Amino acid sequence: MLHCFDYLEKREGFEVTRLQVDSEGRVSPDDLKRAIRPDTVLVSVMAANNEIGTIQPVAELGAICHERGVIFHTDAVQWFGKEPFEKIGQFNADLVSICAHKFHGPKGAGLLYVKSPLFPEPDSFRRRT
Repeated sequence: MLHCFDYLEKREGFEVTRLQVDSEGRVSPDDLKRAIRPDTVLVSVMAANNEIGTIQPVAELGAICHERGVIFHTDAVQWFGKEPFEKIGQFNADLVSICAHKFHGPKGAGLLYVKSPLFPEPDSFRRRT
């Protein structure tokens, strides 16, 4: 995820805000509320961290984004096979990334869930100058 945002920032002219995490690697919902600006178009958070095991409050973070009209993505690659999964809606996300090899699928295959209907305004993704 970080490389994608580095690319958007360096090559496409987007402004990227990176939030600090607490001692357990968790994003504070209050920090997210403060960080969202009027021109924020996307928030992306790892649902579960593969290095320290942090589980993010993705449903709560997604609710904050939805209240503000911001698209919410969660990288749920590390979630599958380690945390309970009931339904895709539990992430409260517009976009969810998953890799098949994490649950015994073929390596190199993945999935991007897109909440329907998701119709981002084309102007939302214009290059920043």
